[in-house]
Amino acid sequence: MEETITLKKVSIGLDSNAGTITYGNEKYCHAKAKNEIDWESDGPFGIQFLTTSPFAESCFQSTPVPNGKHVVKRQLPDNPPTGTHSYACALYFGGKVYVDANCPAIIID
Repeated sequence: MEETITLKKVSIGLDSNAGTITYGNEKYCHAKAKNEIDWESDGPFGIQFLTTSPFAESCFQSTPVPNGKHVVKRQLPDNPPTGTHSYACALYFGGKVYVDANCPAIIID
């Protein structure tokens, strides 16, 4: 029987009044082995895990997709390191770069 992969989405946005990056209603992203985590935004962005990463890599840059969005799609390995994995995000929007070093952490149960 084929295993179903669970998709976790993180929507990255901008509160232009406050000049801060937003993440929808997400406070954390709980995930397990083999889950796919997709970050999506209206503008180009990059993310970097600060101390530990649940992936083999720790830094990702978005790529544009046909619907005009920018995405990073990654699948967790079979045995990702458990715990809380904090990351920073930089978003390019409207000719400016916005940085947030306190993004919703990825928590591997």
